[in-house]
Amino acid sequence: MNLSRFPKRRLENILCVLAMLLLIAIMPVSAQSTSASEISYSFGESIAFGLDTKLDNPLADCVLFFGRVGSPLVRRVYPDFQPIREQTLSYVEELVVGQYAPGTEFRVWWELTDATGQVLNTPIETFVYNDNSQDWALLQGEGIDLYWYGDEDNAQEILDAAEAALVRLADQMSVSAPGTVNIYTYQSSRDMASALSVRAEGYDEYVITLGVAVDEDTLLLLGTHDGAMLTVAHELSHIIVGQMMPSAFANMPSWLDEGLAMYAEEELPVSNQNALDAAVEDDALLSLRSMTTYSGDSSLVDLYYGEAWSVVDFMVSSYGQDALCDLLAELNTGINQDEALQNVIGVDLDGLEDAWRASLGLEPRTDTARATSEILIAALPCA
Repeated sequence: MNLSRFPKRRLENILCVLAMLLLIAIMPVSAQSTSASEISYSFGESIAFGLDTKLDNPLADCVLFFGRVGSPLVRRVYPDFQPIREQTLSYVEELVVGQYAPGTEFRVWWELTDATGQVLNTPIETFVYNDNSQDWALLQGEGIDLYWYGDEDNAQEILDAAEAALVRLADQMSVSAPGTVNIYTYQSSRDMASALSVRAEGYDEYVITLGVAVDEDTLLLLGTHDGAMLTVAHELSHIIVGQMMPSAFANMPSWLDEGLAMYAEEELPVSNQNALDAAVEDDALLSLRSMTTYSGDSSLVDLYYGEAWSVVDFMVSSYGQDALCDLLAELNTGINQDEALQNVIGVDLDGLEDAWRASLGLEPRTDTARATSEILIAALPCA
C-alpha cells in the first residue's frame, strides 16, 4: 500500500484507527455471565446457590458472597469449579435449625475471575428466607407486622395485645421501638419447632416455648396458647431493650432483662408466683449474682422468672419507675451492673439483694450462701 498518495491529515486518521484496532485485538476480554443466579432453600435445613456461566475465557477462580441485608458481615465461600468457559457453579449451605429467623433478607453475589485475570462481580441479588411450610397472611398495626395462618380472630387479638404492649413499654422505659417488629404466630408447637434453636438436653421436653425473640426485630409466638397475650408483651420487651441498648446488651444482666420482660406482662403467672412463694418460705431464693447470666435448667425456670419479676417490681415500688430508665441508661454506657446500680440507687448488686430480701421478710444473704448459689447456677446447662 502506497501511503504517499494520501494527504497527511487523512493518513494520520487512518494510522490512529489502525492503532486502536490493534489495541483492541490484544486487550483481554472481560469475563461475562449470561445467566442470573438461582437460589432456593429448605427452611431450617439448607440454602442452595447456583450460577450458569458462559465466559469468554476459562474460569480461574470463583467466590460466593452472601449475608444479611443491613449487616456488614458476609459469608465468603469457594465453590468447586472447572477451568472451562461454560459450566454451572453450585454451593449448598447446611443450616442448623433456628439459625436464621423467618423473614431474614439476604444479599448474594458471585465474584468470577477468568484466566486473563479479569474479574466480574455479578449484580447483588436479594431474597427473603421464610418459613415456607405455612401459608402466611399479614396483619399490620402500629409498629407491628403480624404474620399468621389459621384463625384470623386470634391473630387480630394478638395484634391488639402487641400494640398495647408497645405503648406500655414506651411508658415504662421512656423509649419506643425504632422500627417495625415482626411477629410470626404459630398454631402449634410442632409447627414452630422448625424455627426454634435446640436448647440444653432435657430442657425442651420439660418446657413448652410460648414465644421467643429470634432476631433484633422478630419474635415467634405460639398464638393458640392461653398465655399468648402475656408472652407477646414479654418478648417485645426483650426486643425493645435490645434495640435501645445495642452496644451494652451483651452485658445486660439477665435478672434485669428477664425481670423487665416479666414486668411488661402486667401480671405474674401462677406457676412463677407459686415457685417464688415456696422459695421465700424455704429461704431458697437464687442469688442475684447467680442470675446475672441465665440458666437453662428446666427445674428452675419458674423460680428464675418469678424472682426476676419480684426484683424489678421491688425496684419500681422502692426507687420509682425513673430508676429503671436511669439504670438502663447507665448500663448503656458500658459500665458493669454494680457501678450502674451504685450510681442510680446508691448500692451495688449485693446491697440491692439485701434490701429486696428484707422486703420479703428474709435476712441478708451470707457470703457463703452467695458463693454456694453462684456455684450451683454455674454448674447448670445454659439455654
